[in-house]
Amino acid sequence: MPKDYIRFFDHLYSHSGSLRKLVGADADEFVKLLREQPNVTGHKLGVDFEKYLIKLIRFGLKVTPIRPYFSDFLKRQKLVSTISKGTRIVLTRQPSKIKLSKTHVKEIHRALKVARNVAAQIQPPKSRSLRPSIKMHPLRPSIKIHEESRVFGAREIGGSFIDVDELLSRRDGIAAADAIFKWPKSREILVTGHTLQGESAQVFNWGREYKLRFGIGTPLVVNLARGNIAIKDVPSGGLKTLWVITSADVEFISTPTTLEPRKICNTWTTEFELLIPEEGNTETKEVAFRAGVTPGKVHLTIYAVAVNGAREIYREVSVGLRNGPKVTADEIAKTILHTHLRTTHEWTTPPEHIQVTISNGTAYITTKGFLVEKYEFQESFKGFDTMVAGTIQNVRNALEQFREAHGDYLNDLDHFDILGRLSKRGKWEPHYARGNGWQPLPEEADAAHKKSFDEVLKSKEWQALASAGYRLFESCFDKQSKLRILLAKLKPGSRIDFHWTSQGGAGWVAHVPWALMYTEPVDVMRKTFANPENFLGLRFRIGTHSWPVNNGSVILGGMDSVHSVNLLYWGDKADDEVAVESGWQAGEYKKLKRSQLFPDRTQPDFKRQIMGALDSPGPSPVGVLYFYCHCSVGNGAQPVLRFGNTSKVEDTLGIADLSQAEITDAPLVFANACTTVQADPHMASELEDSFFQRGIRAFIGTETKVPIKLASKFAWLYFRFLYRIVDEKPMAAGEALTQARMFLWTQYKNIGGLFYSMTNQYELYLASEEEVTALRN
Repeated sequence: MPKDYIRFFDHLYSHSGSLRKLVGADADEFVKLLREQPNVTGHKLGVDFEKYLIKLIRFGLKVTPIRPYFSDFLKRQKLVSTISKGTRIVLTRQPSKIKLSKTHVKEIHRALKVARNVAAQIQPPKSRSLRPSIKMHPLRPSIKIHEESRVFGAREIGGSFIDVDELLSRRDGIAAADAIFKWPKSREILVTGHTLQGESAQVFNWGREYKLRFGIGTPLVVNLARGNIAIKDVPSGGLKTLWVITSADVEFISTPTTLEPRKICNTWTTEFELLIPEEGNTETKEVAFRAGVTPGKVHLTIYAVAVNGAREIYREVSVGLRNGPKVTADEIAKTILHTHLRTTHEWTTPPEHIQVTISNGTAYITTKGFLVEKYEFQESFKGFDTMVAGTIQNVRNALEQFREAHGDYLNDLDHFDILGRLSKRGKWEPHYARGNGWQPLPEEADAAHKKSFDEVLKSKEWQALASAGYRLFESCFDKQSKLRILLAKLKPGSRIDFHWTSQGGAGWVAHVPWALMYTEPVDVMRKTFANPENFLGLRFRIGTHSWPVNNGSVILGGMDSVHSVNLLYWGDKADDEVAVESGWQAGEYKKLKRSQLFPDRTQPDFKRQIMGALDSPGPSPVGVLYFYCHCSVGNGAQPVLRFGNTSKVEDTLGIADLSQAEITDAPLVFANACTTVQADPHMASELEDSFFQRGIRAFIGTETKVPIKLASKFAWLYFRFLYRIVDEKPMAAGEALTQARMFLWTQYKNIGGLFYSMTNQYELYLASEEEVTALRN
């Protein structure tokens, strides 16, 4: 049943022309049904799928186009034998009683997005008639095939059928199919299974050898890929790509006609380049494998390759081989037209930029931007959950102990002084801006702040934090590994993107505090003190990608239209420092255009107001969702947000109070409360995960508890950069975090920015399409 849902909505997306006869009230009702269905059911669709399909057919959907997808259903409803080809079906009006189910949530939620898109864009289709020039192809048009193959693996040509499976048994099968059929202009990622002799294969028997074919082409009924697999917006001249295929449980083998594999530790890997033309199909590439006792999974990472050879992840695909191959996950990390963007200033441009993609026990290092040289290599990676669980916990404990001992140092921030430093040059530009890296960093702190940090530098808590950070660094990177040698070599100010998602196989850690890693052994005798600029977060720009990207666009919205929603602590006790800072933030955020503040203290039921704003932030479009309050998460699975004076129900929001509805604008979420990204390394943060499941694009959170005043001032400083207040040009959301972190360090000797981390999309802009397009190299 879930496959039927997905196939049906995919069908609506690519065959919306079958709705062209809908007019008047029928069209309005059909569109309303598609648009409202997600709102009526939330993330959950009912098991009563047949009633839903009947309703759609009654509103004018033709039977013929959906016959290959729902043959059994149509037979049960007696809609095949009694209805002539192309006839519009009119059924008796059915009562709208759709039962709800909690199963298949993620798959159906994505399918509904497709349905809503169809509802918004119903238009007359281009002809889908098949080319009459069948005689040009050596296959005979009169091939006889049985009914099941006719439904799922064939195309009709003038009353006869061509077996698509037979086409795909040929090496040029994709191109051959394109030559026979007049396909739509849309193209997809194509994955097909075969024997070594080229025959189509769906089930892989233990010990036998097979191959998978990869390519991009026009849609095929037998395409094994399912999901968001469309290829769109290929630039003029085509797109050069690199495909890296890895597996920890599928053994790749070498044959004369397939790609040559390598084995790194226990992981098999291979790669190939593929040019995606503006139109038409690509060539196909083949990977041979030996089937194991149990089905495995193949992970595919596709990089967009720039003219200068720089590579950036475009998308990821995981293909499971259980009960025949199928795409189990497909994620567009970035839309094609938003890859390889340059920055807006020299001082926001890293001297070097590498990407570390972790998959199935290997780290694949590629270069995204460089001044010195390109780095392209692959090696084993040891930082699995079991290896880093203890060291992650230790570094968080050390950071918490540091906070307890040095809270006054961390809180010593004055917003008037910050404003003066931001504006003293007229337009902010840091002194450390230079093309060959940002060291030596300037020491622009006043004498009082320097003295305060000198005391911190000699403390046992500081040494303990650096020591814990070094142990975490060691647990991920062997001393003789190429990556560790490269990290020591990269110029300060370079950018490192760590790309590690759940698609990368067993051992995934949802959140690694990369910024708190320390790169040098610590002198326990304290003859020398730990250098703050050896923390990765103060040495490099750090980008991370850990969760599914729900929207590959980097545009949050233009400054003239996008809104921010700010949910602030409502406690009102005079001696409550959080209340004081919350009131100050409210006054500051009121000054911003299109800034929405919650709760409205003139209205009742503050908790319900916050719940409503979290459920459906608005007005749309919302680019940023920010909240400032107390938080506790336990081991990561029991988040509780406290906005009021007490821990009573009326002042707190538990997991049951947090909405599960999609946030359609896909904003950036800044969770400015204690421990908002903290979780046991063997599991994911429920708070962070819940927001990504709802469709957000990036999440800023805290590694542990944060001093109250530091938290308030850091967020305000961050928004000065993100909202283009200190500089009128667009700045990426991740770069704004880097600039805020470095500002505190260079201006106040304050390392408070290390408490914060951002995951998923470093490059998110409050900018228009035109402004972002201008950044394309």
